[in-house]
Amino acid sequence: MANVCKNVNGSSYLKPEFWKAQNKEDQATLDELVTRARDTSIPDAEAVRGLADLIVAQAEADGIEFECAYFARHFKDEPGAADITDPSTGKKYPHLHFVLHMAPAESDDDPHAKGCSFVEWERYIGINRNLIKKLKKGGVVEQNKDNAISYLTHIKYPEKTQYGPEIVYTARGHDYTGVYSQRYSDWMAGRAVISQKAATSKERKALTFDRINHGQLPYRELISTDEGRLLYSRYSKDINVLYATVAEAERQKKMESYTDNPFVRTNIYFTGDAGHGKTWTAGQLARRIVEYIRAATGEEWSIFDPADGPNLLDDYAGQEIVIFDDLKTSDMSWEKVKRFLDPYRTVSSFGARYKNGEFCSRVNIIANTKNVYEYFYANKHRDYDEHIDQGLRRIDFCAETYSLDAESASDNLDTPPTNDSLRISLKYVKRLPANDP
Repeated sequence: MANVCKNVNGSSYLKPEFWKAQNKEDQATLDELVTRARDTSIPDAEAVRGLADLIVAQAEADGIEFECAYFARHFKDEPGAADITDPSTGKKYPHLHFVLHMAPAESDDDPHAKGCSFVEWERYIGINRNLIKKLKKGGVVEQNKDNAISYLTHIKYPEKTQYGPEIVYTARGHDYTGVYSQRYSDWMAGRAVISQKAATSKERKALTFDRINHGQLPYRELISTDEGRLLYSRYSKDINVLYATVAEAERQKKMESYTDNPFVRTNIYFTGDAGHGKTWTAGQLARRIVEYIRAATGEEWSIFDPADGPNLLDDYAGQEIVIFDDLKTSDMSWEKVKRFLDPYRTVSSFGARYKNGEFCSRVNIIANTKNVYEYFYANKHRDYDEHIDQGLRRIDFCAETYSLDAESASDNLDTPPTNDSLRISLKYVKRLPANDP
């Protein structure tokens, strides 16, 4: 059976809204038990007794037998970024931890011989299934059980708030204080191992963050390694914020340098039928430009390929080369087209969904099925009294791509074009006087 397990653990805040009874008639009773369990004036084990006994009774009513059932209330933990905080103490809101291990089935005919489904565990415990965890797979099962039981007091985790064994209520199985006393030396040995691993993990995290901060670890390189993916899975929010901050800092540096050292922007327009290599050729040209700049000046230029639609520049972070692939006339207002293609306007501000940005590309490459005249003429944002020459004179080069295989059954290229299958017609478009039709 899929999603069936015999041993679970987990936790939930002791707020009535996080708990759901099996039927509406029992909800009031459950709410009272949850409220009592969070009352810190009552000793921990005594406070959770009623709620714990109800959970165990509901499972046993379905024929479940427990090898052990332990419950512990924590209300002194330091809150994390995603935790609910108790406003009266500043600590993490009181919450209940539980460990439920089923006893071995007496026969294979037992309907719960292989365990219970998450739907059943959700019904017995009274909390959302996302808060209920299976016993970790791998290693020795008994060791994994032992780890779950030890976590009730955090004995193996010195960086967490430490609790004594007296806070744990034993609903079924060996008394927790006896288990704690018996396992104490082994748990303390495990504490030393975990501390060492945590220190090593912190060092790796610090080193990774330092490399990102100094621009030495691109995102693609980070997620290309097992260790990088593991770190990203744990700290994705912090890593994303750091990458965004580094990109913003780099963009600001470019803004300052462009103010003191203005440049002349280059605009290149690729046209051709669908499937005849416009996008491929534009990408190849962009990469060649990056290679040339690297060899000639030592600078490391980057390429930005925007998304479709009116918010196409929301993620722009100062990249030197921008490829507007299949740019539609509805994607950009006429005023934006003129500003972004202006060869002498080094920096242009633009609005975005979350905050305004600044456009500072050195090279713009546009790929479109319309030829350059049709594209500017068809811009729906352009007033009829504004001549298309305002767009035309900003274009430095027009390049037309087309397949040489005129007898092909299909007009589209099934494979990336090559020099043998593709001809590029390159012509220079002069900057025309403003009054030239």
